[in-house]
Amino acid sequence: MQKKKQRQRRNDGKPYIKIIDWVFHNEQEIRQAIIDERNKAAGNPLVRNASKISKPTEVAAMQEMVPPPPLPVVILKEDDGELKYLEHPERWLVVIDRTYAWCKRQKGCHYEAAHRRYNGESYKTICMELYISTTSLSYILDDVRTYAALQAVQFHLIKVE
Repeated sequence: MQKKKQRQRRNDGKPYIKIIDWVFHNEQEIRQAIIDERNKAAGNPLVRNASKISKPTEVAAMQEMVPPPPLPVVILKEDDGELKYLEHPERWLVVIDRTYAWCKRQKGCHYEAAHRRYNGESYKTICMELYISTTSLSYILDDVRTYAALQAVQFHLIKVE
């Protein structure tokens, strides 16, 4: 039986928090969608020698030298069947990675709390296992969201007014 993900309900009057929470909750799906799109779009360039024989070593070298262009959008399917379009998915993954790296540098349990929460664990379970209060967890998650928002603004993914 698959455990249903717990979602954050607060918005604090900041509309960008909703997208940040959604992206963090769907990190694995975004990563998989990017891999799927890259595999779908991967066309091997045709490199042949004078005898018209394919040269796989040169093909592999060319693919390593030229990075693929960034994906403009990925499409994810929500639990209710609705399609969700996420623009600049690779930038969002950088935001996630940088935020988790920041969490690991903090004193306390920022990383563990954020990682567990965004993987669907309930507040109650996290608080009991990390020996923190719900208020402390709320403050930790607010810090994480704020840092993620700063990163997202830096990459021009959201606007904060």
